[in-house]
Amino acid sequence: MPTLEKLGEQILEQLELLHINLHTLIEGRPPIFSVEQLSSTKPYIIDYKERKHVYIWLPSSALTLSFEDYGTGTVQAQIWTNLGLPEGIRVFATNQTSGTTPIYVKCTDEVIA
Repeated sequence: MPTLEKLGEQILEQLELLHINLHTLIEGRPPIFSVEQLSSTKPYIIDYKERKHVYIWLPSSALTLSFEDYGTGTVQAQIWTNLGLPEGIRVFATNQTSGTTPIYVKCTDEVIA
């Protein structure tokens, strides 16, 4: 049978875990940033990295992107765009036939308006 002191320590440990989990739920986890190279033959594969949202940022100019099984669309430059597509979908820059273009990816729990 555990002693009162040991039981108190276990309760404190559980309270600390509860505090950490509540903080994570309220504040969210830190975002994960990456830079990916994209072309008509080299896709970016959507990966949420255990976050709620995936945003992309195009640094220089708008691009026409092809979203596997979902069609194509033009994505504006210099604005965070929420992809909102299932994980694993491949994204191609259809007009980028020579070389690659960088895209910035932000996986986050935060909603960017």
